[in-house]
Amino acid sequence: MKKLNNKGFSLVELIIVIAIMVVLIGLLAPQFVKYVEKSKESTDVQNLDSIVTVCQAYMADQPSAEITIDGASGVFVITGMPDTFAASDDGKSVTGVKIKGDWSTTALKAVVATDGKITYTGEAKYIKVTDNAFVGK
Repeated sequence: MKKLNNKGFSLVELIIVIAIMVVLIGLLAPQFVKYVEKSKESTDVQNLDSIVTVCQAYMADQPSAEITIDGASGVFVITGMPDTFAASDDGKSVTGVKIKGDWSTTALKAVVATDGKITYTGEAKYIKVTDNAFVGK
């Protein structure tokens, strides 16, 4: 007499479960990648805003020429400030915060005028400038 005490899954059942998981991952992966890209671009905008705030604070104490923060090169390059203030971790005196990843088409830029006015420009895959502020597309 056979025992009907089968504990476990058959090979067919396991293959069906794996096939269902592959289909679900195939459907969800592109959405996940899109959210990761949005998150990285949002981080870039926050970094730019942080640099602009520091530049405004500097200009309040030390009146200087117009300061430009440009992210087109993959790092936020700061021009118009003394080298000692704009120094960075890689030793280049004008290099600011690194933009998140080489994948990005981010070209964020901000100009802080001597009167304190900030002008934002730039556009990326999921972010653009509207009314002098970065917003999602």
